[in-house]
Amino acid sequence: MPCIFCADPGQHPFLDPPNACQLSEGSPCAVCNKMQRVEQEIQEAEQRAQDAREAHSKLLEKRREIRTQRNRIHDPIFSHFPPRLHPPYFDVMFSLILGSVCRDWRRLAWSSPHIWTYVLLRIDSTILPQHIDTFREWLRRSGTLPLSIRVYCNDEEDLKPTEATNTLTDMINQESSRWQMLDLRIPDILFSKFTGVGDPKGSILKSLRLEPFYSDPGFKMHNLIPSPVNVFVREMRYSLIAIQWSNVTRVQAQSIYINECLELLANAPQIRQCVFNHIVCPDNWMQFSLSTSPVIVHHQIEDLSLELAHLAIKAVYEAPLLSQLRLFITGWTIASEAEAARFYSPEEFFKLLVATSITTDDKIGGQGSEPDFLPNLESLHYEIVHSFSWNLIPAIFGPPTALLTPDAHRRRYPPILDKQTTHDFLLSSKLEILQTSMDHHGITDDSDLITPSNPRNANGTK
Repeated sequence: MPCIFCADPGQHPFLDPPNACQLSEGSPCAVCNKMQRVEQEIQEAEQRAQDAREAHSKLLEKRREIRTQRNRIHDPIFSHFPPRLHPPYFDVMFSLILGSVCRDWRRLAWSSPHIWTYVLLRIDSTILPQHIDTFREWLRRSGTLPLSIRVYCNDEEDLKPTEATNTLTDMINQESSRWQMLDLRIPDILFSKFTGVGDPKGSILKSLRLEPFYSDPGFKMHNLIPSPVNVFVREMRYSLIAIQWSNVTRVQAQSIYINECLELLANAPQIRQCVFNHIVCPDNWMQFSLSTSPVIVHHQIEDLSLELAHLAIKAVYEAPLLSQLRLFITGWTIASEAEAARFYSPEEFFKLLVATSITTDDKIGGQGSEPDFLPNLESLHYEIVHSFSWNLIPAIFGPPTALLTPDAHRRRYPPILDKQTTHDFLLSSKLEILQTSMDHHGITDDSDLITPSNPRNANGTK
């Protein structure tokens, strides 16, 4: 019970005695009359305050409605919006920002499922449990449209499944029939949880990126095998990735075994662009031999980047559409000089280019019996680890004497330096490759002057 001196009326029995005050000749005393008037005024003031609050709320709502009407009239952007937003009107990362502008923009954002189809989840976030409902609402707003999902983490150490991560992965798995892009960059302990639910609708997965940490858990969806078009994998065995490779047109693989490079190319006939980085030497590299590996026949590949010239010979020996080839060194560890000699020597590769540098009319007409090595190669970037003879380079464009045959044609036209550069190089070097540019510009090596020796070349025509 509150103190009699600080209690409000009605909170203490002694403040409101059951019998009315009759001290003033049977009537309430002056003090009681004052109290009654004050109580009445308080009640009236409270009612006026309540009425004012209600009036204030109505005014605020009226102002919002008028502001919305004004925005509709004066907003040059919103007036051009369609009833629903579709990419590329807004980047999907601005979905929440778009909805916070005003009621019309929020209504438009929430009724536009296309801007909610990109799902970005940091699986190691410390505030993950507080965002489960937001994540669920995000998925709901995307409707039934295809989803692009990226799951990643910044802290790779000591990340273990929790109730929150299990809940979120379950939510993502429930939408596996809508996975159009799946990007997983998480520890192996969480990697295997993304299996989908084996929806009878099948899979629409087109883009797949797999980057597990620590070990290779493999990738396998429940009761179905997806057929992506674009694939990026890092430190994963080709044999443990359960997808249909027959429809893949673009692939990048990092830290892949050399023998699996050939297996992948052999089982992915539609590949047009391929990059192999950090090729790993098999444990039994002394027994492994590229020379006994089968040659890959690939009729679609156009752009290839990989390590090891010998591997390129096997991978693209018969690749009529290949026009861009990059051979480089990134992460290969040379165990010995013997290994380097077996895998790095460029001589065999260049000798094949030399042997197929000239073609004849019967081969152009399709009558040749032997396939040409890279007949449409336009660009070659080659990083060399060990020294080799530069004398191999000019010959890949074909010896000039071979062109004396009436039906002979260059398979690869040599690069032409500009006139002044050709002359400058002549003064400091005797490389045979310069001869082509010299002939083109009519430069003779026994004169300090640039003397046109061939009117046809002097005119700048090929």
